Amino acid sequence: ESGVKEGDGEIELTTVFVCPDNCYSCESEHKCTQCFENFFLNNDDKECVSKCDDGYFALNGRCQKCDSNCETCEKSQTTCKSCHQGTFLFNEKCVTECKSGYFGHDKKCDKCEQPCAECKDTSKTCTLCNNGLFLDNNDCKQECPAGTVGLLNKCEPCDSNCLTCETSQSTCTSCDNGRFLHNNQCLENCPEGFVGEGNKCIQCNTKCLECVETKEKCTKCKNGYYLLNNECNEECEIGYFKGENQMCEKCNDKCKECSGSSDLCTSCQ
Repeated sequence: ESGVKEGDGEIELTTVFVCPDNCYSCESEHKCTQCFENFFLNNDDKECVSKCDDGYFALNGRCQKCDSNCETCEKSQTTCKSCHQGTFLFNEKCVTECKSGYFGHDKKCDKCEQPCAECKDTSKTCTLCNNGLFLDNNDCKQECPAGTVGLLNKCEPCDSNCLTCETSQSTCTSCDNGRFLHNNQCLENCPEGFVGEGNKCIQCNTKCLECVETKEKCTKCKNGYYLLNNECNEECEIGYFKGENQMCEKCNDKCKECSGSSDLCTSCQ
């Protein structure tokens, strides 16, 4: 300090101090007003820094505060560079949910990989597929595997009775062992007029009303036919007559042929 004495007896004091580091001009040794080139005034004007703290960005020689949505920013308050936990960076904005075709990872929206239309957790963990493909266990496939059916771009499991299905979960195309396919349903027993062969209900011979084991092994005949030795015919063999319940019954041993009853011979032995 230096003092200058004048004729009126007053003394003027001049204080000289050093500005903070990297400061071009200052108001005091603790308050800078302008920094040298490539340095920026921090938020409390106390010092000049080469890089602004997180949550601030450099503009016109000063560190300006980022918008509250941004964890860090650059160029402007709303041009986010990184985001707070629970939000994701997308097109320099922080969003709470990524748009379709992107997924949130490490506080960023990353693009899903083809053929995913939408994904989660990773770029290849699909939750929706592009048109023409079907979602199966987070994978996109051209065809659904056996035991599933493609519905609304997803592979849905067939009903528990079906081994395979098509068009709907309950429209069976094949059955598990112990069940038989009939009219796209898997049944424990085939309906009348059908027999189970190879997990399918096969229609009995056209003359049979019911059959067993194979379609030719009749157990009951349609009207106009008579059963003998698991076959249905319009006429009974010699030695048999047309009895009740569409069955050929044996004639009396004395009769070569009979009619109406076993004892009503029409010719003898």
